[in-house]
Amino acid sequence: MRFRALRAAQYYGQALFFVLGSDDPGKEQQLYRAGRGAWDKFCGLCDPAPVKAKAPYGTKPLPVWYFRPDTSGERRPTVILTNGSDGQNVDMWTYGVPTALARGWNALVYDGPGQGQLLCSCDDQEAH
Repeated sequence: MRFRALRAAQYYGQALFFVLGSDDPGKEQQLYRAGRGAWDKFCGLCDPAPVKAKAPYGTKPLPVWYFRPDTSGERRPTVILTNGSDGQNVDMWTYGVPTALARGWNALVYDGPGQGQLLCSCDDQEAH
């Protein structure tokens, strides 16, 4: 079930990438919400689930997801995966989160300025 939610988030991410060049770019927010809902479902099924937080950044905080290999609280290296070019958090999962966790590291992904939730006109995006 977890990886089905991840796959759905990937599909929505791909659709979101192309919708802006379509005849109906107004679907961007709808697609973002659907993809974010699938991402949130995936995260909720991870064991352990990532810690969700907001990092201070200018006037609008950055949403972050902090993945840990376990809940021991042990100090360990943390890799920060940065998306860009309209990338989504699901892309950051693919580009390194599982590898970091397999090495016993933490991994942090976030919606950076001009990406994901910060492009959405909804203030506190909690898509479901």
